[in-house]
Amino acid sequence: MSCTQVPDAIVGAVLGPKAKTLCEIQHLSGCKVEVHKRGAIAGQGNRLISLTGEADCIRNGRLMIEKVINDEQARRNQQAHHTRGSFL
Repeated sequence: MSCTQVPDAIVGAVLGPKAKTLCEIQHLSGCKVEVHKRGAIAGQGNRLISLTGEADCIRNGRLMIEKVINDEQARRNQQAHHTRGSFL
């Protein structure tokens, strides 16, 4: 088993609508992915995600989660940039 942390504000992107993204990550990586409830990490604004399975599956699952996080952060940064620009 392996654990990673995801910012609470972005965990929705990892889950996806009706947990579709989470299911795809599990299916394509071959590992079980569990998103823990808020408060699993005391005093932090992060959610704990545990990955269970073979080492290669866990590595692939972690990479897929990191890609979702990076894509979501880039989307939000681009959206914020366009929003700021419209007020000028």
